[in-house]
Amino acid sequence: MSEYTNKGTTTALAIVSRDPDLSGNFVCDGVADNVQIQQAIDSVNSLGGGQVYIKEGTYDIAAAITLYKRVRFIGDGRETVTFSVSEDVNCIEIDPAFTHAWYELAHFRIDMNRHNGHAIYSLMPSDWTWSKPYIHDIDIYDVETGYYGMYFLDHFQTNIKRISIYTYGGGINISKVVAGRAANLGNSYWEDIHILMQAANGVGIYCESEASGYIMNLMEFHRVQILGQPQNDPPAGTTGIYLRGVQNTGWYDLNIEDCHYGVHLDYTTGRDAFHNHFYAPYIYGSLTCAWYLEGAVHGTLINGGYTHGAGGNTYLYRDTTASDGKENNVSNHKFTGTGLLNWGRKTVIHNLTRDTFYGQIALPFGAVNGQNCIHPTQGGAAFPTSGSEYFARVMNYIVTISGGTVSDITIQDKLGNNVLTGVTSLARELIPRGYSLDVTWSEVPTTIRVWPWGD
Repeated sequence: MSEYTNKGTTTALAIVSRDPDLSGNFVCDGVADNVQIQQAIDSVNSLGGGQVYIKEGTYDIAAAITLYKRVRFIGDGRETVTFSVSEDVNCIEIDPAFTHAWYELAHFRIDMNRHNGHAIYSLMPSDWTWSKPYIHDIDIYDVETGYYGMYFLDHFQTNIKRISIYTYGGGINISKVVAGRAANLGNSYWEDIHILMQAANGVGIYCESEASGYIMNLMEFHRVQILGQPQNDPPAGTTGIYLRGVQNTGWYDLNIEDCHYGVHLDYTTGRDAFHNHFYAPYIYGSLTCAWYLEGAVHGTLINGGYTHGAGGNTYLYRDTTASDGKENNVSNHKFTGTGLLNWGRKTVIHNLTRDTFYGQIALPFGAVNGQNCIHPTQGGAAFPTSGSEYFARVMNYIVTISGGTVSDITIQDKLGNNVLTGVTSLARELIPRGYSLDVTWSEVPTTIRVWPWGD
């Protein structure tokens, strides 16, 4: 049995039990048990707050349970207490009519049974809402498509630990939706989060802020695991983490496996995505793109860890950062498996050698509207039919260019002297550090392959 006595500044305690256990202050019979549970919450709320303790059993939830400020809602354990949802409702909703207060949810399981609704839903409507929730030790099962295990709107100072979510929809949605609001999700801490996505188009952790209000920032995540399912056939369109309008987040020991997109940083339509840092991340088996930086993303740091490609035309790293973006950094990160490594003028990749990368690099041929690194096998519509493209790199590399209609390939040394010119193809040509390559074509080359060489 988990903790039983009340903590905090209040002393009220209500006990809920499930028939045939008649020991509770409020006894449920297995039909619309949300009624008795709500009565227990209301009773401690009328006394200024306290603890509602849920004893062992399975409880039918036919309407949303509303939790108030200064209430600790504690189950006997997530192995022994189950809230089984039987209608299209949110299971637990947090009363939005409070500020500068805390609440706690812990030690139970929610089974949504694929009904329409979120397992835990919280909207804080007023400016600078200090909601201070502490949510921990909860399992959430069978969330329906289009819904989330946890949905937080305009929250602040969240403390969330040891959460497991099994979902046909999304895992966690952390959003800012009220225009012009000063509130954000600053100073929030997440730890030991496990999400298993079982259907198409789900997002493990979705963070977005509306354009006209303040951005969300200062969120910290530790030991987050997000998995696609089944193991060898990830559901189409799944994304591990999506960040838009979010800055100053830290991700430590991140593990994403078998999703079509691993991490998607989106800075489009005026919504910032910058200074998001990833330490020792591990991304495996992304079928479309492991790391995707879109728009004017800047200040991204990927330090340590490794990405393992799923093969074919998979992007290990794709940076389409626009010209108004700033530097993104990848340092001491190992790329293994097969796939394309592809970055624009705003990304610096440190310590990339043949010892730390075993795939292929697609360099910025065919820049379109400020987007770099469009590989010819990844969508011909975005690749120009003719043009002249230039790039230089701070490492040695070997390049092969063939096919299409190439009129000239020129290689220049560090002083701008032509080393090679007038050719129309290259076969494993060594381009030394600091040299530049200029390619002109009327029909895009069918093969552009680049490998790092040496240090």
